[in-house]
This record gives sequence, structure tokens and C-alpha cells, in this order.
Amino acid sequence: DPLINAKIPHYGFPVFAFEFHFPYFALRKHRLPRKDSRRSANGDMLRQYQDVTFLRTMENKSDNSFTEYVYEAKLSCLVSGVNRYKWSAYVFNDLYFETDEYTESVEEYHEQAGLGLMIDPLTGGKRHRAMLPCDPRENFLLIFEVRLRMINKEWRQLYVAVAEAIRSYRAEYWTKTSRATSRGHGDQSVRSSAGITRSQLQEEVQEWIMRSVELLGKFIHSLDQYSEEWAMFRDTGSNYFMSANDPELSCRLRWSLTAAEQQVTDLGRLLIKFKHTMDCLREDMPRDINLRIAHENKESALFQQKTSRDVNVLTWITFLSLPFALSTSLLSTQEGYFPFTPSPWVLLASITILEALVWFALGSLLGWHWLKLKLKWRRNQLSSADDIDGSQYNEGLG
Repeated sequence: DPLINAKIPHYGFPVFAFEFHFPYFALRKHRLPRKDSRRSANGDMLRQYQDVTFLRTMENKSDNSFTEYVYEAKLSCLVSGVNRYKWSAYVFNDLYFETDEYTESVEEYHEQAGLGLMIDPLTGGKRHRAMLPCDPRENFLLIFEVRLRMINKEWRQLYVAVAEAIRSYRAEYWTKTSRATSRGHGDQSVRSSAGITRSQLQEEVQEWIMRSVELLGKFIHSLDQYSEEWAMFRDTGSNYFMSANDPELSCRLRWSLTAAEQQVTDLGRLLIKFKHTMDCLREDMPRDINLRIAHENKESALFQQKTSRDVNVLTWITFLSLPFALSTSLLSTQEGYFPFTPSPWVLLASITILEALVWFALGSLLGWHWLKLKLKWRRNQLSSADDIDGSQYNEGLG
């Protein structure tokens, strides 16, 4: 069924009908959700609700504070009659999610009427009944513009809350990621624990993006209908809202159409913002996460290279100092164990012999070709370091 419709029969029983049905979502903060008591044919609630706390944080709420809920709602209006003098108007709005302090209700309007405040319930109390137009078309457009303005306010509040919650979650996510990365530069056990934390954060943010995009898709689908339905109404039904016989009425009707279209245009701008937010979640944020992961992997690789280089240096220091330690240990024994007297020349000869034995054993185990390549690589490293030091010295002199 169309959201906006105008029917004026040209034959049969002369009953016209102007109607609109606007779906929207209302954001409310409650400690417990307010469920719709009405039921559909299959027994489900006629209007659904959803807890959107996950937009701000994926952690479970432990206290009894207020929770943000998004409630499905619909506002409908029907203006029907036989001519411009005999017609009736009805407005139906979902208020099941409102608290008892909410003022717009049938009882409230009756109480105000008893006090002499003759405000119009069809326009949500925005107009006095004495100021309402008599023409049903003008009255319909007035209700259309006033009620759509209220719905526009609900959509704006929803967008502001959603955008702020998304920014809050993104800031919290990058903070947690930075904290986990900094912990990962500690010892091995801490790095393992931090690696698990980063992995959990990545899984969490993927789930958050999926749920957020799904929720934004519902909002976008609902907003899309406004522009589409209004375009079809302008093509097929707006001709009924022209009066060639009364120029003054025609001018007011055109003004009312323009005011109603302005509200639809504002909703179209909100639709663009919702789409941009969803595109950022689907494209920009995953790209930022991938870049961050690549940066962390690069830092981890550099850290491992540094660790490996330090271990390599310590190994060579131990390897080269082994003959000296063995020689000093042998020469420090009591006299009579060796057929020579300890002296500096004997120490030097012992170190040379043991060093040769160690290199021979190393070459036999790892291969002489590998040993030659290792010595050549080490010689090149030393020569490169000397060249760099020399160039820095010359620059300093310059």
C-alpha cells in the first residue's frame, strides 16, 4: 500500500480519501523495554523494539542504569468525506513506548477541552481548533506538514544519538587496541596474552560492524520510502490539491505543498547522512583496521628481528669467549697437572689452540661453505659500518 495516497472517485459513491502512513523509529531510554501489547495475526508483537547499547559498547551492562532502545512506530492520518463541507479526519500514532508523563493522549485532550483549551489533537496541539482550515485538502496538508515535522525531529534525534555512539565506540576501540599493542612489547607471556586480546578485539569489532550496518540498513530502508512515495504523490495525487475556482485557496494549497515537501527534503538529507555513516562502517573502518593490523605486524616483525640479532650477538660473544675461559680455567689449576709453567705466552698459545679447535668443530658441524659465507657477510658488515662512521666524521668536519 502507498504511504501517501489521494483518492477522489469520478463515478459511484462520491467519497474522497486523503491518507498517509509514516513508519519511523523512536529512540528512548528506559530501564526496561516497553513492549507493545498489541499482537499480529501470528501472535507476535505488532511493533518491535531493539536494544542499541551495542553501538556504544559491546560489553554487558552490569548496573541498573537506563538502556537505549529503538522502537518501531507508525503514524497514520485519514481525511475522508463526500465534499468540502462534510468530512472527518483521524490521526493514529503509536505511543506504546512513551512513559506516563507523556502529554499527548486522548484523555489529556479531553481534560484540556474541559478547561476551555480547544487545541487541535490532529496537529499534536500545535494549532487552535478555531484556526483550522475548512477545506479538507488544506487541512490534510496541514496535518501532513505538522506531523511529518514531529517525525523529522525523531529521526534527527536518532541520527545524532547513533552517530555519537559510533564515534564513542570507535574511540574506545582504538584506545583498547593501542593498550593491547603496548602490552605486547613486554615479555613472551605478556605478548601472548596481548595477542589474544588483539584477536578478541578484532573479532568483536567485526561483529560490531555487522550489527551496526544491519541496524543502519533498517533506518535507511524506512527513510528511502519517504522520498519515493512523495515523488509518486507529486506525479499522481498532487493535482487534487489545486483549486482553479478559488485563487486564494489555490495559493494556500501551494504553500502547504511546499511546506510539506520541505519536510520530505529534510528527511532526504538525513537519509544521505545515514548512508554516509553506513559506508564509513563498511569501507573506511575495515580499511583502517587492516592498516593498523599491517602496522602492528610490521612492528612485531621488526621486534623479532631485533631480538634475533641480539641473541645472535650474545651467541657469538659466548662462542668467542669460550676458549679464553677454558684456557684461564686450565692454567689456574694446581701445579703438576700440566707439564709446563703458566705464563702469558702459554695462555696466548692455549687460547689460539682452543680457538682453532672450536672453529674446526664449527666448520665440521655446519659445513665449511656456510662458515665462509658467514665470515664474508661479517666482514662486509664491518666494512659498511666503517664507511658510515667515516662519512659521518667527514660531515662533522665539514
